Amino acid sequence: MAAFQVFDALAFTGRPDTSSLGMTRNPVVANLWPSGRDLADLTLPSQALTEAAAVNANALAPGPSWLDIEHWPVTGTAQVVAESISKYVQVINWFKAANPAEPIGYYGLPPIRDYWRANGSQGQAGIDAWKAENDALAPITAAVDVLFPSVYTFYDDQPGWVVYAKANIAEARRLAPGKPVYAFLWPQYHESNATLGGTLIAGPYWRAQLDLMKTIADGVVIWGGWQVAWNETSPWWVETKEFLAQLATDSAAASVGKISSVSSGPQKQWWEGEWIIPGVTHYLPERPPEDITPLRPKVERLKRQLAEIPDLSRDVRRHLAGLTRSVTYLERRAATLVAEAQTEAAVEDIAARYRALNAKLQALEQRVRLRTEHSDRLKREDE
Repeated sequence: MAAFQVFDALAFTGRPDTSSLGMTRNPVVANLWPSGRDLADLTLPSQALTEAAAVNANALAPGPSWLDIEHWPVTGTAQVVAESISKYVQVINWFKAANPAEPIGYYGLPPIRDYWRANGSQGQAGIDAWKAENDALAPITAAVDVLFPSVYTFYDDQPGWVVYAKANIAEARRLAPGKPVYAFLWPQYHESNATLGGTLIAGPYWRAQLDLMKTIADGVVIWGGWQVAWNETSPWWVETKEFLAQLATDSAAASVGKISSVSSGPQKQWWEGEWIIPGVTHYLPERPPEDITPLRPKVERLKRQLAEIPDLSRDVRRHLAGLTRSVTYLERRAATLVAEAQTEAAVEDIAARYRALNAKLQALEQRVRLRTEHSDRLKREDE
């Protein structure tokens, strides 16, 4: 089982850098409409802005990306839902075409967040109706790499929250077996609560949420704090730091004796204005993954070839730019997995992404090779 992840999506004013505590920033992909009318615009966003956000995702933060599009209706008539599904899938496809190695999902979808039907208050008929609505979103579920269900706190009712949270996470697991499930948590009560909305959750209540997610999800994304000043001594944050410390202790205890060795030779190389770490050759001695050939030489060779073909399409060049960023991200992540002694499953996940990216690079190499041969043939004919 992969290590439990805690992602930092906090927006508090004056918030600290939480990376030293074990949290990872993960990029939100939003503001994709040039007009800025994304909360009211039912049309597709800008493809160019979506692709640019995808290419820059790894540079902004190392965690999996999440798209924040909440205004396309996913309940209602079959036609309305079908139109929304088509748009959700199209945006994912644009993102993946520009950055195929970056895991991507949607905030809060699927499943559709539900409190009263999910907790059984409306009987089996309510549960069945909720699940049917989620089943209808199957094209979105198939398109995303990661699920980000939202289990925000609506009421000062901890037992009720537990039932609702378990039901929503279980539904995510049912819809997408095998895909990571990272739950969105918010240390404030949801703004829909007229009395408590925006109030910080009590420390023990918040810690109970973190502890529960550790048992049923693959990680959490902690969001919140918009236009709220940071308070280092806030009970929810004290509990979060203690939770992170316990995670680090558990991880260290579990990883003893797990790591073999890293590749010999230079451990860092300067490339395009930043330090990167070359590919890893050995991971877990119990079950070494397939050999991962460093992709950097292929990228550099393609760059040289592209420089010799001035009329090559912008699409190919942009595609290579996205792959280049993906290579850098995977090299960093692979090295981090070894340094932190993560689980075998996590290491193999990176190995699989390397192989997938390698296949995409091979396809791009073939396109460039054919274009080069065509260009050379035209030159010979001119002579």
